[in-house]
Amino acid sequence: MAKEFTVKYQYALNSKDEILNINALPKTDEIRREIYRCISCGNSLRPVLGEVRKKHFRHVVEANCNPETYLHQLAKRLFLQVYTDCLETGSPFNIELYENWVCTSCKDEFGITCELDPKLIKFDLVKLFPNISIETPDGSFIPDILLSNGIGEKLFIEFVVTHVTSEEKRNSGARIIELSLEDEDDLEPIQQKLITQTYSNAEFLNFKKISRTRCSFPSCNRKLFFFLLKTDGGAYVLNDTPKKYKLRLEKGDIAFSKVLPHGGPQIYIDELEKAFHARKKIRNCFLCRYHGENIFRDNDEGPIYCKFLKQKYVSTRAVSCEYYRADPKAFPSQNLDMHWL
Repeated sequence: MAKEFTVKYQYALNSKDEILNINALPKTDEIRREIYRCISCGNSLRPVLGEVRKKHFRHVVEANCNPETYLHQLAKRLFLQVYTDCLETGSPFNIELYENWVCTSCKDEFGITCELDPKLIKFDLVKLFPNISIETPDGSFIPDILLSNGIGEKLFIEFVVTHVTSEEKRNSGARIIELSLEDEDDLEPIQQKLITQTYSNAEFLNFKKISRTRCSFPSCNRKLFFFLLKTDGGAYVLNDTPKKYKLRLEKGDIAFSKVLPHGGPQIYIDELEKAFHARKKIRNCFLCRYHGENIFRDNDEGPIYCKFLKQKYVSTRAVSCEYYRADPKAFPSQNLDMHWL
């Protein structure tokens, strides 16, 4: 199905070949009598400044004017006009790119890096690219707008109405900002002199990712999962910050610990079995030959049914149980639906 365009002809060319927005024109007889030209077909337009209908330009004589061509031509000429004005007045024309931040606080000790919320940083194109041209060949490509500087750096600005940028151009390595247009409102970034990666209709192609690192410990509040094996053989998972984890180790009753990629009952059981096979002192009901099938309700006292004592216990009950017998043949071999205690 063809894309629907809602062109209202808000823009036209005046006698000085300047682009004007109908909303910036006062409602005077002089303005009403003036004739403007269509950016697309070049035919005469007359401003409609009534109170009932929204302001717009209307062709004086019905013309076969293509709204897609109008949008595309308008975008190129408007960008050229606005950017040239910025060059002459020293005003900025900014783009905003995401700057990705990574916390390395736990990298050396735990081998973990955490992605932080990205930040938007501004770059003034006027300072980076003092040269602008419209539909100028660059090698085998003809970008809508070509920005360049004296050291050979270039930036293509492409306006997409119906046809996206060619795969050849996208894969060329050239930096491209592609702005998709469906109506005149999509030209607002040009008027505001700001194109940002937060816009859904703006795509930044072949830009290098900007990354920064910082060490936020001990102020970091992100909680990680830690497997802790106590000196008495008890084991549990701590879900807390690295700072709280270090404070826990200072108590002196932890024989072994490690950071886990995530939490959950299965990874807890996996670590219990690994500790046993590594010949570490560990006592847990999941490893006991007497642990039975675990079927729980909200009022259950614990996740383990002991087939020997005919009662339910938390899995660390094995630390003080005289009947505890570790048996690899009884170890859980699959992810069971169990509470994680």
